[in-house]
Amino acid sequence: MSRTTTLTAAPTEATAPTATGPTPPAAGVSAAAVTDLLVGVYRDALGVPDLDELSDFYENGGDSLTAFQVTARRRTRPRR
Repeated sequence: MSRTTTLTAAPTEATAPTATGPTPPAAGVSAAAVTDLLVGVYRDALGVPDLDELSDFYENGGDSLTAFQVTARRRTRPRR
């Protein structure tokens, strides 16, 4: 079985399902801005500067510990 996970495949705070449905991004925040923010967090965590939104998390050195680090970094970055 093949495992392919792109950087945008995992639920984020903006798209994670809730009891009432996905939480929309804050007013005035574009999907492109959210994607840019998340890709930047992944680049920092994985140490791979040329990642884009289609890059595979695991093929670029990601693992469960890195996923937790990404979550922590995302929560500490200021919202734009």
